[in-house]
Amino acid sequence: MAEKIIISATDLVDFSQRRGVTKVTKVKNVFEREPYSPEKDFYFRLRRKLISNLKGAKGAEDLLTFIENESDARKKPHFLAIVKGYIKFLKKKNVSWLVPNHADWNYKNELIIKVNPELGLLIGEEKYLVKLHFKDSKINSSEAQYILRLMEMSLCNGLYKGYKCALLDLRKGSFHAVNTKSIMLDELLEAEAESFLKIWKGFERRSA
Repeated sequence: MAEKIIISATDLVDFSQRRGVTKVTKVKNVFEREPYSPEKDFYFRLRRKLISNLKGAKGAEDLLTFIENESDARKKPHFLAIVKGYIKFLKKKNVSWLVPNHADWNYKNELIIKVNPELGLLIGEEKYLVKLHFKDSKINSSEAQYILRLMEMSLCNGLYKGYKCALLDLRKGSFHAVNTKSIMLDELLEAEAESFLKIWKGFERRSA
């Protein structure tokens, strides 16, 4: 039996936004990518800090102190922009921590899409599973809805049916919730998954 291909939701969404040969380039990059390592994850420490800060209800000062103590000059301005956006999002909201969960979207039992929201939030009386967008590139409506639909199919319509799915653009502090029309994305997601799978198999044949 062929080994299943495992990629992230971000990989598939990034692939969906590309055109022509740049789609092949994206698959090639994922195909040749080394296994995940926290040491090479630019946002690893900040991601952990945001989670521990929310779990401990430590507030904005704790995050700003973390930024002040950041010794990596490359990371510091990015971390500061993210923390400012995050604080902006939290302002005037009654937010508490919920344990998030992860799930997979399985395409043809060959391509596994990992869907990993970083946060579980209780905002007022509403429960959310939240995917965080760290990068400085602006996330467009199409990207947001693709990610949200993957979350909805794998999490919020299943074991976590009482939760809403959301995407938080950290630098802007903007919160994207599921569009009720997002179900129309199903066929598009399947088409992108099929295209990714075919290109991947082409690289497998060439590397055999």
